[in-house]
Amino acid sequence: MRCDTRCHGSSFDERGVYNNFEQSDSAIRYGLYNSFDSSNSLSPTDYGVFTSMTGDSGQNQYGIFQFIGNSGTGTHYGIVNQMQAGGGFKFGLVNEISVPDGTEGKGIHNLLSASSSSVSAIGSHNEFNGAATEITGVKNEFLGSEGLMTKGIDNDFSGTIATGANNYGAYSVFNNLAMGNQYGSYNQFTSSSGVMYGVSNVVNGGQDFYGLDNNVTSPNDGNKYGVNNYFDPTAGGVHYGIYSDVRKSNSFSGYFLGRVSIGTDATDNYILPESRGTDGQIMQTDAAGVVTWEDNINPVSSIPIYSSGNYDMNHGTSGIDLNTMDSSIEPSIYNASGNIQIKLVIRYTNALGTNNFQIRAHDGLAESFPITNASGWTFAATQNGGVATSDWVNWSAGTNAHEIHVFGWNNTNNPASDSITINNAYLLVRSQ
Repeated sequence: MRCDTRCHGSSFDERGVYNNFEQSDSAIRYGLYNSFDSSNSLSPTDYGVFTSMTGDSGQNQYGIFQFIGNSGTGTHYGIVNQMQAGGGFKFGLVNEISVPDGTEGKGIHNLLSASSSSVSAIGSHNEFNGAATEITGVKNEFLGSEGLMTKGIDNDFSGTIATGANNYGAYSVFNNLAMGNQYGSYNQFTSSSGVMYGVSNVVNGGQDFYGLDNNVTSPNDGNKYGVNNYFDPTAGGVHYGIYSDVRKSNSFSGYFLGRVSIGTDATDNYILPESRGTDGQIMQTDAAGVVTWEDNINPVSSIPIYSSGNYDMNHGTSGIDLNTMDSSIEPSIYNASGNIQIKLVIRYTNALGTNNFQIRAHDGLAESFPITNASGWTFAATQNGGVATSDWVNWSAGTNAHEIHVFGWNNTNNPASDSITINNAYLLVRSQ
């Protein structure tokens, strides 16, 4: 059966169906009410409302236009769909839009004008009841082949009112009894072209910025990871678990409060101490992965200068290099910059009066006396003679090699009152 209503050209508004409901009506009112019995064995396609608009009018075209100006307190609905029985797919709204060149197409466009006292304004709201194999709030499939920018979600916060309210690009609350994994954001990349970013932040302006902010207060016993990275060792390329490039003065590429473990696995690692230690201490491991601050026991090397017999120093007050008491030193072996400490130790017998010792050094360019007769000498008596020892002396020797000599003299020219026999001599060396 076909019922036609034809409206011929006119300068007045034309209405296919016009309903005017008086205020006195108290029953439910329907502008258009259709009831279809779908038990027909021929299985016809049913349309509650079907609109076809053709032509080339330059004015706006509306398939359905609702104007609800009611000021009552009841809930207002632009469109309500209730689908219950039937085994086929169910779509609340389907849009098939062909977008011509130079234009814009939108499946759904909402313009919400909310006042400052409004409870909330929500562009799209989904409520899921019951159970299904998979429940998805929003699903986008991009099947086009053109080289265009695609966005699953595009948010633009450009309000001009400076309020104290927080803004969230994505906001999720998990408050359920699900036993499976729960992901605030999940990305899976299988593309082989282009650089891939799990999260990318571009920041211009604002105050403090956190690229990733975790606030964990859960009392549960499970492990908590702020960032958990796993890279398959067989994956190509160089792997960086965390890569930071922060070069501003007084800034930090990494800043940690708490214990830090470094290693290849949980059984081959070391744990750094949590405190600064004291001046001059060094970090030391116990071979079980625990690193602690310990006092710096600087390794000391001994350079023999004389050990071939007995040398009688009785030549008087003129300072000279003592015969055969010489050696050499490479300062950079002990310290890359040649900043070392040295101490001269001499074993002696038959000491009379006052005798003086120094170290004379020469690097081929200049002569120096890093140890002098005023370098805090101690003469200690032993069973057969004694040991003369200078203090540790700082020597900025540089990186050139030096020849070194024991340089000495007696306090007077009288061997009967001032003389000494040297049995051996050593120079002790360590880094500053």
